[in-house]
Amino acid sequence: MKKKIATFFFILICTVFRNISAQSPLSEYLPNAHSIGLGWSAVAFPVDPSAGYWNPASLAFLTIDKMIININDVSRFDLTGFTKFFPPKIGLSVNTFHSSAAGQQLDFSTFGVGYRINSAVALGSNVNFGRNEKGEVLSSFGFGVFMKSYPDFRHKINSSNHIWRWFRSQKMKDKISLGFTFHNIPIQNIKNVQQMRAAIALKLSNYAPLLHFAYHLSPKNYSLHFGTQFNVIKNIDLYFGTKDFDVNQMAIGSLINYKSFTFELCYLPETKQYYFSIGMAFSDNRKELSKKYKNKGALCVKDNDYISGLKEYEKAIAYNPEDDKLNLLISILENRVELRKNMIDSLITQATKYEKKGWYDNVFHVYKNIIKIDPKNKTIRKRLKSISSKLTKYLEELFRQGVVHYKVNEIKQADRLFEKILSVNKAHEGALNYSTKIDSIYSHNFDQHYLRGIGFFKQKNYSRANEEFEKALNINPEHESTLEYKKLIDKVLEKKQERINRLLAEAKKYEQRNSFIRAYNRYKQILGLDRTNEFATEKVEYLKKYISSLVESKYQRAKQLLNKKEYSAAIVAFKDILSIEPSHRASKKYLKIAQKSLTDFIEEHFAKAQNYFDNQNWQKALEECNIIFSFDNKYAAAQTLKAKAMQHINLNQLKDTAMQFFRNKNYRRAKEVFSQIIARSPDDQTAKQNLRECEKELNAQIEEKFNRGLANYSEGEYQDAIEVWTTVLNLDPNHKSTLEYIQKAKERLKILNDIK
Repeated sequence: MKKKIATFFFILICTVFRNISAQSPLSEYLPNAHSIGLGWSAVAFPVDPSAGYWNPASLAFLTIDKMIININDVSRFDLTGFTKFFPPKIGLSVNTFHSSAAGQQLDFSTFGVGYRINSAVALGSNVNFGRNEKGEVLSSFGFGVFMKSYPDFRHKINSSNHIWRWFRSQKMKDKISLGFTFHNIPIQNIKNVQQMRAAIALKLSNYAPLLHFAYHLSPKNYSLHFGTQFNVIKNIDLYFGTKDFDVNQMAIGSLINYKSFTFELCYLPETKQYYFSIGMAFSDNRKELSKKYKNKGALCVKDNDYISGLKEYEKAIAYNPEDDKLNLLISILENRVELRKNMIDSLITQATKYEKKGWYDNVFHVYKNIIKIDPKNKTIRKRLKSISSKLTKYLEELFRQGVVHYKVNEIKQADRLFEKILSVNKAHEGALNYSTKIDSIYSHNFDQHYLRGIGFFKQKNYSRANEEFEKALNINPEHESTLEYKKLIDKVLEKKQERINRLLAEAKKYEQRNSFIRAYNRYKQILGLDRTNEFATEKVEYLKKYISSLVESKYQRAKQLLNKKEYSAAIVAFKDILSIEPSHRASKKYLKIAQKSLTDFIEEHFAKAQNYFDNQNWQKALEECNIIFSFDNKYAAAQTLKAKAMQHINLNQLKDTAMQFFRNKNYRRAKEVFSQIIARSPDDQTAKQNLRECEKELNAQIEEKFNRGLANYSEGEYQDAIEVWTTVLNLDPNHKSTLEYIQKAKERLKILNDIK
């Protein structure tokens, strides 16, 4: 890689030094073989560094770093160019040109920059510097806009503008690009050579040729340009172009890609001129670049630096915008970064209040806490420097007060003041001396504080453990074991706070959706982590009234179902109550009663079925088995007995049974029996028609449940989606789309768990 870059700069320098002579109008210059072959224009078709000349905005979409050298028909270098992409949004280019158009000579350089607004739109500008044969310095500038039809893979386009939705849709990906530039606006020694250029490039399908239409307008004239390019075989393209649709102004050419090199040859039949360009990519391919920045982002996230991690992930997505998992990670990190910014804003407000009161040690600590959250926050570091002199004076005043307290034997007050000083400036000599004296007074208590700290740590009472270790460290700040415990506690508390923040955000989201039970459970989880959280306490008390009313309503309904001997429905209802309030004793009691009653009920009907079977009453045996299946369709003994009974029952009885299931809308059972009928009587058209009706109804049920799962999936409720889709598999265990989406939901749940 370094050899490639060195070679490029060597050629660039040589070319610049040999091309300093004269001038022709800048707007008459045509950079390279590809742009000439496409009809003397490439405003809407960026492929190489010459894009900095044609439309600097398009540089933002050249994500692979490239260089290009062009040789004209007299075997002279007339273009050397270089592009560099700075992810996620900026592209730069440098081009040096040599022209002998109209019998005049011109040597100039173009510096271009493009900035990507989003995945479809970019702005850019360039500056041109040159010297003509008279030695005059020439300069101009230009600016442009570039758009291409490209979907936003991170967000749904909800614009009311139908054209914009169509332009950003999946089916229009890379099919249209638009360019518009103002070129060669004079700065020095150039007159009447500015141009307005507009172009559109179309590639309506993967197999269709590329079409490029352009219009150039200047004070002196205007011109129309048309070019087309199509792929012949792998890595080889042919292109053709014309200016003003004049047969005397035509060009043809070809392009060959070989590994990181591009070879282009263009020929003008009328003038028998040729142009030959060599391009070289000297950066890794897009997938490797995306992977590199993705790995950097993962390391930042692992180090809890979400802001830097988000920046690295945005660089990675610039190279691979279709990476579904990466888009999901960015969305998650954006929420995390926003939460951290809100936390930082709150801390800054707190620091401002402390500063007004003159409590500079508190101000110092708040700023240090912000730097822990965001290590690269330059503004806070500047604020720390700005309060340095005031902080020093404040600490000296605290030291004076501490000495006074120490001399009158007010040791605790003195120790507190010296601790304040040392918490800000650990090297404060006076405070250190007095702290040493105080430590000697408290040294006999060290073991007690240390052992208490270990005890509280084992009990997971981290706040109390932290207090004891702090007291121990006040006595012996260098005690390694205590410091290790302190580090562990800091990490635990930080993760705990992150989890609280995440649960708080989820709870608020559920409240907005009126999912009060889920919100209540989240607030309860917060209190499990932090009993002193006032906001969560208030919310739990508020929601508890609503949930108590809901539970009571569900409880009465469940009891009614039990009294009606609808045992399966009652069991589901009591379990639903216990999922909301696990300690609901009455529901636990009646759940056991309902489960036992259901078991007794099933066993009673199985005994009847067995008795009917023994008495060769096959139809009655089947009816009893079906009653059992309506409560438990996996009851193995009943399935075996039913299979035996089916061997004895005649075809008419099977038809009656099937129609009974069909009329009761038990389409799954009806399908099974109709299939058995067709197996015995393949020509039974009525059974076949009824079988199709069953399949139609089952498909409708499957579609309804599948779409309900999709709705949960789109809202990020992946666990709920999995539960709904599981009911689809009860109807069709091999439903392909359901199996695929369950796998996707599980993968997203894993990503969410990994980033916690």
